[in-house]
Amino acid sequence: MGSSVTPVRTVAVGTSITPVPTVAVGTSVTPLPTMAVGTSVTPVPTVDTGTVMTPRDPQDRSPGTSAVAHAKDSATETDSLLSYCPREQLRSLSRTELEGRLENALIIIEVLVLQLRSWQESQRSLPSVGPAKQRDAPAQTDITWSQGEEQIYHGLYLELHKKSQALQRQRGTEQELAQELAQATEAMDTWARQGLQLRSLAERALRSLQEDQGALAQEKEQVKALVSRCVAVLQSVPGKLRSCLQERDEAQQRADEALRAKAECDSFLEAFSSHARAQINAQNQSLASQQELLGLLESTIHQQASLAAESQLFRELADIAFANLQEEQRVLDDEWERVRALVSRCTALAWKMPDKLQSCLQEQEEAQQRADETLRAKEEVTGLGGAWRVLPG
Repeated sequence: MGSSVTPVRTVAVGTSITPVPTVAVGTSVTPLPTMAVGTSVTPVPTVDTGTVMTPRDPQDRSPGTSAVAHAKDSATETDSLLSYCPREQLRSLSRTELEGRLENALIIIEVLVLQLRSWQESQRSLPSVGPAKQRDAPAQTDITWSQGEEQIYHGLYLELHKKSQALQRQRGTEQELAQELAQATEAMDTWARQGLQLRSLAERALRSLQEDQGALAQEKEQVKALVSRCVAVLQSVPGKLRSCLQERDEAQQRADEALRAKAECDSFLEAFSSHARAQINAQNQSLASQQELLGLLESTIHQQASLAAESQLFRELADIAFANLQEEQRVLDDEWERVRALVSRCTALAWKMPDKLQSCLQEQEEAQQRADETLRAKEEVTGLGGAWRVLPG
């Protein structure tokens, strides 16, 4: 190592002189000591991928260079590929921008490698040139490349190449994840359709259950009304029976009175006949008494005829009342039989009603269980959908 420190220059194949940038993988800027083959040692700065490269001042050119003053530096052609980006901003960039910056860095590295190869070839061709032309060569100073810098560029290139391959593998993984996500989306759509079908089935079951409950309530109301009517009829039967019995007793009393009147008439007729016979026997002795007896007999006959007519009327009334009583008794018996049959049917329906209510309640519980299972399945499907929505994020 010499005692002087001089800047290390890089000579491109063209007519311009450009600095030697070292691209680091990270985002920090650290000095990298680079030793030239000559007698000078200078720190070569390592720059980030976003560092802007500008051509060196023309005053730094070596004496005797034949470069044109207004020639364009080959490194400036890559200035459009690089732009400064802070470390904090790199974290907020999108994947597309990061991929673009990585591709730009790979392009710059390839350009640098090509420049390095061209420079090495030019250096190998220098010994065959004469001393006069060596004075015009753009490499009068010690600008040899160190093996360490070449290894650094090569290592950076390999590392960036590995990163690009890892990025491609990650892109393939993302495509596989996208396919799996599409399949999961289709499965979620299928589950959603099945959930809708289950929901419609549960709604139909609920509607049928509600209809069954409505029909059961109507039947219950009808049975209640029928039972109330039966109870009202049963409650009115004793009063009607009492009224019928009273009418029968009254008719029986009238018949008994008619029979007693007839018996009285018969006894009166018998007494009158005996009296008439006695009178006739007594009047046989006398015509006058016979005439009186005949007059009395005629009046008695008239009275007997009227009594017979009255007794016949009473007999007819008694027969009619008895016939009416028998007809009412028969109607009452028929009504009693109908009431008994109605009461028996009501009793049978009342005995069947708990079983039917129990079966309806069981059906309602089963329908409620099915509805709960459907709701749980829907909640599970909704939870899975939320999990799948959270997964891509």
